[in-house]
Amino acid sequence: RQAITLDTIHVDPHALRAELERRLGIDIVDVSVQEIDYVRETMRLTVRSAAPAGAAPVPAPVEEVPDAR
Repeated sequence: RQAITLDTIHVDPHALRAELERRLGIDIVDVSVQEIDYVRETMRLTVRSAAPAGAAPVPAPVEEVPDAR
């Protein structure tokens, strides 16, 4: 997940996704608009992307439990 500030405002969600994929070079899974600033003409977004092909999965954290003997 990435927090992004985009220097343009898109009202069309498909155009927004295409612009982000082009600029970032990643496959977008989800885009969430956090804020639109019409004065500065910026958008604050949260972007989730797919893992790159061939990327190793991130292992789940392991919690060590002390032996209770």
